[in-house]
Amino acid sequence: MIKQQLSKIALAGAIFIFSNTVSAQFKFSKVNVADGVKTAVKSGDKVDLRLSPAGNVEQNFVVDIDIAAFRKAYKYDVVIVGYLRDDQMNFSYLHEFESVLNTKKYGGKGIVPVYAYDTKKFKETDYRTLAKDGIDYEGPKPVVRKLAIYGSYITGEEGYFDANDTYQFRNKYSPGELLGYIELNTVYNKAQIEAFEAKKKEQEYNQADRYIDNMQSNFGRSVIENVEQYLAPVVATPMYMALSDGLKEVWNWRVKAVRAQKSPENADKFIAAVEELTKDFEIMNTISKKDKSILKVMNKEIKAKATEQEKWDYIKSKL
Repeated sequence: MIKQQLSKIALAGAIFIFSNTVSAQFKFSKVNVADGVKTAVKSGDKVDLRLSPAGNVEQNFVVDIDIAAFRKAYKYDVVIVGYLRDDQMNFSYLHEFESVLNTKKYGGKGIVPVYAYDTKKFKETDYRTLAKDGIDYEGPKPVVRKLAIYGSYITGEEGYFDANDTYQFRNKYSPGELLGYIELNTVYNKAQIEAFEAKKKEQEYNQADRYIDNMQSNFGRSVIENVEQYLAPVVATPMYMALSDGLKEVWNWRVKAVRAQKSPENADKFIAAVEELTKDFEIMNTISKKDKSILKVMNKEIKAKATEQEKWDYIKSKL
């Protein structure tokens, strides 16, 4: 199996090896998609990968493998070029030197270019590609992308069922040994970032509106039921409804004030108001779980409060 994770130790050791010995066997390059201009890149370098407003790559990256030079310098049976995202190999090209297909096609010599992205714009007629052309912006958390090359050995055979459910045999490989890599520093287009933020804001806006409905339902099931349960634990006990009514009045007043701020143009203000309403709900929920003796006093005292604001200030004072 190919190693799918690059440890920092492995990378550090590999840099020393390939920076001093690898030159003719394989070469990393950056290729401008627009004009095809190709620039050599050293193994271990961090190179900018710029994107268009639609997320298409403006620079592609290629590993040119010189088959004869590689086989002369190394004893590997297989060379693997991998495209890694956060040190996980997502795509790979495996070139087995002695396979029937490769022996017939290359005869032990020639250059095999392996591109990171399939841009559909290549000067060569014989090439390989790894990832699709197009990278989405996913938020401010950095994504580490690498193009890496490994050597591996054939260690035996294993059986498997192919797509037609026919039992076949294939070669088994040793863990890949890192020979070189470049890191792609993704430079997102401003339009990508703005589109992402706008979509995120729209989702938050819609979620905030739905969250009010959820809190409305939970208010009746938790806050009001708690209060009325405490005040009237048995049927024979008269219900003290003033506190319950006061909480409902204040809650409806707060919800109405928040909903009045709802508009796509003031999405930030509305989302912030819903966050504050969430805190209001928690205050009322906490109050509803107070000892029965406290709630009885509140039931009496809240009657003296005339406005929603006075009642709300009173409720908060009992936390």
